[in-house]
Parts: sequence; structure tokens; C-alpha cells
Amino acid sequence: AQLQSWISALYAGRYEEVAEGLARWGDDPVALFYRGELELLRDNAGEAIAPLRKFLDYDTPERLRWYRYLAMLRLAEAYSRTGQRKQAEKTLSQAIDYHSDRDLMRHVTKARRRWFEKEPSG
Repeated sequence: AQLQSWISALYAGRYEEVAEGLARWGDDPVALFYRGELELLRDNAGEAIAPLRKFLDYDTPERLRWYRYLAMLRLAEAYSRTGQRKQAEKTLSQAIDYHSDRDLMRHVTKARRRWFEKEPSG
């Protein structure tokens, strides 16, 4: 229940409340995901990379499958915002492979990857 209230606070813009709450969760995979999300929402894309990468390093259970996919998409966004467009493209390719069983998700992710391919490399 506590995590749910922090998630609501996150999307309501109460970032300090969220940061304090997530700090108490340590390296819990879900906390890492939301720590990355928090930094993206704060426009600190560079600070979002480490927790999202750490989340993706975990062997997460099936119940976190969507978190894992979203973490890949958000990590690609963080790479893009920090000028690491090739890394963004690579991360999106990993997301496509991860979600190969979902045609719609593959289509959306491939379209997003093409956008990164067209932009100057960083």
C-alpha cells in the first residue's frame, strides 16, 4: 500500500516525498524502476540511467515482465536525452527482442527505434 501511495505522489509531482520513500526500499527492483522514473520526471535523465540499468540486471520474476519492458523503453529515453542515441537504439532493439511475442509492442518500439536511427548520433 505504501508503494502505491508513492507511485501516486510521483505522478502528482510530489518528488521529494517519493525520493524519501523509495530510499527506504534500497535496491528492491520495483524501487529501482521508480527511482529511474522519478529522475526522468525531474528532467535528470543522466541520473535515471543507473537505477534503470540496475533494475534490468536483476533476474525479475514473470510478474514484473511489463516493468522490465517499460524499463527498457525509459532507459532508451534517458540515453536519448543525454545524447547517447546509439545506446538508445541498442536498448530499443533489446526491447523488441524481449517482447517478440507481442506484435503491437514490436511495431511501436521499431517505429521509435527508426526515429533514433534518423537523428544524428550521440
